[in-house]
Amino acid sequence: MVYGTYSKKRKLYLKAEAACSESQAIGTLDLEALFASSERVKWLEILAAEAR
Repeated sequence: MVYGTYSKKRKLYLKAEAACSESQAIGTLDLEALFASSERVKWLEILAAEAR
């Protein structure tokens, strides 16, 4: 069971890391990128919300 918990934390870390690198590419905040990654929001939805 400990391995399963570690695996979930590792996956979340990798998602956050990917979100941060994507955010730097399009110029959004890292915190916003992490939120989008954890909530499975698509980047186009974020950009559309910012345009409003």
